[in-house]
Amino acid sequence: MQAIAKREHPDLILHLGDHDRDCIGAFGAVPVVKVRGNCDYGSDEELERVLDFGDTKIWMCHGHLFYVKSGLSAFLAKGKELGATILLYGHTHRSYLSKEPGLIVMNPGTPEFSYGVIEMENDHVTDVRLEDSAADLAFI
Repeated sequence: MQAIAKREHPDLILHLGDHDRDCIGAFGAVPVVKVRGNCDYGSDEELERVLDFGDTKIWMCHGHLFYVKSGLSAFLAKGKELGATILLYGHTHRSYLSKEPGLIVMNPGTPEFSYGVIEMENDHVTDVRLEDSAADLAFI
């Protein structure tokens, strides 16, 4: 994750759970917003978070409470209920990206292989993409 942060120079890092303690002090001055995953034993992080950026509302959760390994229907229903325009989840450790008008759904995968990037300007999404981290990033 440190190598990815050095490559991307993010303004904000969103961590979707599992091993949330890996983020403590790891990114210097870059703020990290985290949610608790099913492997974050003893963590006091929230299970879900909603971030508002003007017209863009991001809902993030680990996904285990919405059974994302069995499908996305419960996850999508909750995200739509919240009025989110970007839905982020983890848990499966498999990258996924769906872009439809008014709704983006992403699982960035696992840092050893992939990560997600959301670019915004003036609270509007300008790009959302998955990047391959295994091919060209050395682990620090």
